[in-house]
Amino acid sequence: MEGEIYTADDKVSETGRQIAITGAGIAGAAASGAMAGLICGPGAPVCVLIGGFVGGALAAWEMGRLWD
Repeated sequence: MEGEIYTADDKVSETGRQIAITGAGIAGAAASGAMAGLICGPGAPVCVLIGGFVGGALAAWEMGRLWD
């Protein structure tokens, strides 16, 4: 991902793609972390960490796949 905007032919489109992927990752992490916190009860700190990471990664990956 490093330098993708710099090396892209259409810099505006690539910038939008990068913003969409980053935004999806942040939103996915927040949503899945919150849901994991509600579900796990006493183990919430661990669940939120794992849920946030997995949710963010999956959301960013899916947005990147949909964009192409």
